[in-house]
Amino acid sequence: MSSRTGNWMIAVGAFGMFIGLCLVPAAMGPNPDSSVLALAACVFSFGALITASGMYLKARGLQSAAASAPENKNATPSLSRLPGPALRFSFLRLRPQHPAHDGQNNG
Repeated sequence: MSSRTGNWMIAVGAFGMFIGLCLVPAAMGPNPDSSVLALAACVFSFGALITASGMYLKARGLQSAAASAPENKNATPSLSRLPGPALRFSFLRLRPQHPAHDGQNNG
């Protein structure tokens, strides 16, 4: 449920940000009005706040879903999934090591 709510909050916030951006040219037109510019800034920032809240709600929903998922006990490290020992060896040898940071004190 929180994922759908988060999606709606993101959409409403993006729409509010769009309306805030549309109000800026109205404030800068032939008859400039500083109160319309302030309204545009408020609408845009409120839309950004609603969008961020929707993203937070979706992240919390994903976090709770991941915590409730059963953990795989037979998980193997990704390096051991490579096909064959020769490829694993070449994968380990391809990582460059800077000579100044080889673990020895060169100074």
